[in-house]
Amino acid sequence: MEWLVLIGTVIGGALVFLLRKLGGIWRSAANLAALVAYAIVVAVSGGKVIEIIVDDEVLMTTVHEIFLNELFLGGSAYLAVFGFSRLMESMGKRGK
Repeated sequence: MEWLVLIGTVIGGALVFLLRKLGGIWRSAANLAALVAYAIVVAVSGGKVIEIIVDDEVLMTTVHEIFLNELFLGGSAYLAVFGFSRLMESMGKRGK
């Protein structure tokens, strides 16, 4: 199963890399999507931390509920792909 995540990250990262290379609206869209994904991941995880503090209850089920949140999973997935594409971009700049 991990190989599917690896392949998805590499292919998705390559696609985002190509979108960013096109420039213009495509670069802005990829960056905006990363900004929204970041805000979602922070809001969902921060909300869960606040819930744990307010309830004064740290149960493994409470902590792991975050992985059942589709927004968190989708945002995290896009951030992984976006981060991979940015790493590919920075590696290309070092060679020049």
